[in-house]
Amino acid sequence: MVTKIIYFFAPLVEPIGFLWLINVAWAAVLLVRRKYREAWLPLTTTALIWVFGCTPLSARLLATLEKPYAKAGVDNLPACDAVVMLGGCARASQYDAQSIDLTAAVDRVTTAWRLVRQNKARALVLGGGGHRVNGIEQAEGKLLLNALGDLGFELVPAYSLGICSNTHDEARRVEPLIKEHAWRSLLLVTSAYHMKRAEATFRKLNLPITTVACDFQVVGCFNSTDRFTAFPDSEKLRQMELYLHEVIGLLIYRWRGWV
Repeated sequence: MVTKIIYFFAPLVEPIGFLWLINVAWAAVLLVRRKYREAWLPLTTTALIWVFGCTPLSARLLATLEKPYAKAGVDNLPACDAVVMLGGCARASQYDAQSIDLTAAVDRVTTAWRLVRQNKARALVLGGGGHRVNGIEQAEGKLLLNALGDLGFELVPAYSLGICSNTHDEARRVEPLIKEHAWRSLLLVTSAYHMKRAEATFRKLNLPITTVACDFQVVGCFNSTDRFTAFPDSEKLRQMELYLHEVIGLLIYRWRGWV
């Protein structure tokens, strides 16, 4: 019984839960003192955090980005010339064994590697941004290639796209590789929630891609974010962050003519 009570109130000691509790207390004090005009700010903040952190709204919005790419397995995918894996799944780490730290998007790596091992492609292309190592900026893709090589993962020719600023930059850097190697088909690997923007970007440049989504956060996942909770859930708020990042990113890409 005590354990259940502890788990029930545990979200309130997390940063977002604690801040929400402070806002609730602040609003309550102002309302008791009949300072209704001053109470609008903590009340609005409390309400927004509750909507995004306690309801299924965040999960359901994120699901709208993932559902179009929910496909069972990779066995039915066509064999292509190369797998293009977008970055965002690794960063430089001075004290890790392979000098990199794999992020929450590591599913991109395992998915791309599984495609290679199942002979779905004859080459592997890795995107990503830049990370400073010993004062020198190095490409994420290059760091990841070095780490994979150290672990013995060398089944096909592999290429790094260098230091890319964004998804559009990654797509543009794939073009010269297509021309150089006469590739006619690509498997595009990235997180499901990011695939809509990535696919639109690659298709704008008329690149021959077949989408392979991974790293699903909501669709097909067994979690509790599709239910109401008593206190703000940091995972729900992270889902809202991912959703807003993609929606705003897509608007910016449209404005710049990249999709």
